[in-house]
Amino acid sequence: MLFRSGLESDPNPKGLSFTEDRLNRFWIGCESGAVYCLERDAWLAYGPAQGLSGAAVTAISPGKDGAIWIGTADKGVYSFRQDRFWAATPSPALSDSSVLAVAEDPEGGLWVGTKSGGVNRLTRRRVATLPSPVDPKEAALCAVEASSDELFIAFASGGLFRFNQQRPERVALPARGSAQPAIHCMIQSADGSVWAGAEGELFQISRRGIAKASDKIPGLKADDVTALCRSEEHTSELQSH
Repeated sequence: MLFRSGLESDPNPKGLSFTEDRLNRFWIGCESGAVYCLERDAWLAYGPAQGLSGAAVTAISPGKDGAIWIGTADKGVYSFRQDRFWAATPSPALSDSSVLAVAEDPEGGLWVGTKSGGVNRLTRRRVATLPSPVDPKEAALCAVEASSDELFIAFASGGLFRFNQQRPERVALPARGSAQPAIHCMIQSADGSVWAGAEGELFQISRRGIAKASDKIPGLKADDVTALCRSEEHTSELQSH
């Protein structure tokens, strides 16, 4: 996604990940390694001078206490606090320093989906590599907290799993054929349901079951849903290509 930053140094950066925080600030992680924040109609830019490594920002997610978590292409995880970014843990401590997904759980732990090292959970005391419900080397594409005791993680093969107290349970999505759709992005809406975007599909997962919301969006069948974000009105917005 290309966007206008209004900054002469990088007027049209390519965004790879984005989120909105509790203060209604809009954050975009970029291929260039920069992070942009839209606050009060003005873009703020963050780069190496503010603690970033310069690696592409492949995942971004808000934390419970106002922190912003980012995952990078090959430099691990960073958190934004006190107007700068800090390395959350030395990247060798992760099973893979190439990060594709980050999501904070209610206990303050950070779930990290990696490109080829499965799923890690970071706490202040340690980094744990969790037993994978699929191939341990399979990429974990995205993750989102669903409730106080549930987390969803999607894998490259099309496997979507609900983790309850760190125990995985496969979620069967309505599929066009025998293969499960590969989920590219997920977000939790204000009502607690989870929205998941895939190739030509958009699903809503709630306590009542799973619905194909894409059936209600004309023209979506031919597109990939690559990003989802909650707006200030707490509705879901999507990006497709």
